[in-house]
Amino acid sequence: MTKKMNLMSGDFSQKVNDLKNAKKKLKNQFIGIDDIIDSLIDNVRSWYTMNIIQEKPAVINLWGLTGVGKTSLVKKLMELLKFDDKTYRIDLGEKHGETSFTGKMKELCKVRDNNPKVIMLDEFQHARTITGPFREENIFEENRKIWELIDEGVVNYNSMNRGFAHFEQQMGRLERLIGFGVKVKNGFVVEGKDLHVSEMGGFSGKDEPLFFFPLNDYQLIIDLAGQELNIELQRDLARKLMKMNEIETMSFLKKVHSIAKRPKVKCFKRSIIFVLGNLDEAFTMSGNYSPDMSADEFHRITKKITVTEIKKALRERFRDEQIGRLGNIHIIYPALSINSYRKIIRKNLNEIGKRLKQLTGLNLKYNESVIDAIYQEGVYPALGTRPIFSTINQMIKSKLSVYVDYILNKKLKADTLFLCMEDEKLKCQIISKKELMDEVKEKVVFELRKLKEPKKDEKQAISAVHEAGHAVACQVLFNTVPDVVASVTASPENDGFVYVRPVNEYVSKKDVIPHVAMLLAGITAEELVFGEDHITSGSSSDISSATIFVTSLLKKHGFGKTKIAIADSVTESSKFYHKSEDVEEHVREIMNEAKALAKNTLIKEKPFLIELASYLSVQPRIEKDQLLKMSKKHSISNRRRGEGGTFYRDKLKNEARIILNKKNFNNQITHLVDIAQ
Repeated sequence: MTKKMNLMSGDFSQKVNDLKNAKKKLKNQFIGIDDIIDSLIDNVRSWYTMNIIQEKPAVINLWGLTGVGKTSLVKKLMELLKFDDKTYRIDLGEKHGETSFTGKMKELCKVRDNNPKVIMLDEFQHARTITGPFREENIFEENRKIWELIDEGVVNYNSMNRGFAHFEQQMGRLERLIGFGVKVKNGFVVEGKDLHVSEMGGFSGKDEPLFFFPLNDYQLIIDLAGQELNIELQRDLARKLMKMNEIETMSFLKKVHSIAKRPKVKCFKRSIIFVLGNLDEAFTMSGNYSPDMSADEFHRITKKITVTEIKKALRERFRDEQIGRLGNIHIIYPALSINSYRKIIRKNLNEIGKRLKQLTGLNLKYNESVIDAIYQEGVYPALGTRPIFSTINQMIKSKLSVYVDYILNKKLKADTLFLCMEDEKLKCQIISKKELMDEVKEKVVFELRKLKEPKKDEKQAISAVHEAGHAVACQVLFNTVPDVVASVTASPENDGFVYVRPVNEYVSKKDVIPHVAMLLAGITAEELVFGEDHITSGSSSDISSATIFVTSLLKKHGFGKTKIAIADSVTESSKFYHKSEDVEEHVREIMNEAKALAKNTLIKEKPFLIELASYLSVQPRIEKDQLLKMSKKHSISNRRRGEGGTFYRDKLKNEARIILNKKNFNNQITHLVDIAQ
């Protein structure tokens, strides 16, 4: 081992241990993202232990839904690694101000030490450089500098500050004074003192030495050009100026002026850059704020997002060469699961309990009913953890002061508060030495629970029939039991829904009409149960989805009678075929055939439809297990279509076997002919 390696080994080993300890602490604090933390630590390791060998900044991209903890995770890691004072967060959603790119880079460029920095480019999706279907370029000066920073680790910046104008003014005055006969020796005015004092200010003592360049402005020269001139202290500047006459002084000041005007280059090659953002193009569920959506389903969908999908999404916002500059380290945050949310709630309540113990000496305990209530009221899967914390504040923290006040007023010698939910109230049992002393109940407002409660009105009856139609068609036509069917929701966008996971990641031609029939089964069920004159306007999204689905398949995906790409509008690229009358007639045929299939299916399964709709007219939703039991009574097949199926692979293998057997047979015939000859 060389001497240099020997000297380095201790520091290197310490840093490796720092990372191990940081990983452990992060996993204790951040729930449900162990894989993310492992990946983050692995990718930070090279920079943290050996950034001295970096030729470009390390770039780590973190993508995920809002509220999953991207920013707080990076900040906490840097705090644990003692880099929090060298961490600079830049909010790219802010175009002006201290946290904007321009504002923060000014601050960064003024920092004189060349030690590694941590730069967090937060809300990166707002730094887009292209927009629209034609990928039109957005030209912003600050965007150009962002890519310089990411790619080369350098930033060209103008060092001129507020004092530059004052410096220019002082230079002009001194130059005019020289023109009027002021003379300088060794930095002091020797001729024209009175004129200098009248123009520049200062004292008027005739026997006192008078600085030609005002002493009060020495620091200004250091700020403007001290680094380039290797002048750090006013003392060093004074020594330099005290060797000059008026001509030499002006020459020196012009040099300072020239240095101050030209752009500087600040190097960040040994730094690490975190690119943090949310890409709606990849996280397509990000706009679904419905609390009716299962957190586990959000988690499952986001777990399937890959690096290639992230890069495809980036292409909607950035040029190809810019995506290349971001590198290949893309850490993709999944949405939090139900279990993770419950752990986060429990952890937060335990932290509140610790603070309550420190403040009052009281222990805080609770049962699962409290966790359930906070989850039901506070979880919006698309919004992450932030709504949970505000719900805990409203539901728990605001009530604790009431309970403590009650104990003080009653002069109770309590040691424990036990919380549970009972009849929409937060009940606090006041306990001393495991004995119940008293109880206090505080009303809790359950906004979401009220929205999800059955209304048992006309609106729910319509929704029940409509959603039951979708659910029955789904089971009959696709042999697939929906995960949930709801006739009441908390969302203002819809009255009900049927949620079923996609069976396959592709669409085959034989599934087109059944799929459209399933989409049209809602309005068909209304027609069948209520009569054609009593169908409602709630099917617009179904009809729109069905029409778009069919039209897209025929125009772009080769499902039409002629395999040709047809333009959606006259303005679309001339590379497409523009005559669409034939395909529109084909769309009409498919829609009518699908509507007929939906009607025949629901007529055949009307007993199941009516039982399910009746249940949903008084209950807000039905889950998969219960729906499965109900459908079995009506002899509905519930084998999930396509699940575990290998039709395409089996078909390919069979065709390959036929060709191979035929080839072997031909070879045998050829061999026999050769023998015969």
